Amino acid sequence: MTQGALKKYSAELTEILELRGVPEEAITQIVREVESHAAEFSEDPVSEFGTSSEYADNFAPKFGMIRWWALIVSSGVAWACVPDR
Repeated sequence: MTQGALKKYSAELTEILELRGVPEEAITQIVREVESHAAEFSEDPVSEFGTSSEYADNFAPKFGMIRWWALIVSSGVAWACVPDR
């Protein structure tokens, strides 16, 4: 495992958890545990935990992200339906 691969994994995991609404304190703890484990055992985080998205599923299911996108899309549709004045 390279340090660059671990940094990339950590950044992706952080971003995914943020988008899914996980509190910042929890994100910090989750990422620290991944980094600590990877450093201690010199293992690739993907082979140990799965992709960052798969690992994030353990803490915040994807449906939270889907709701966020649904809100954005529905807001855009509602705005497009407002008649010109």
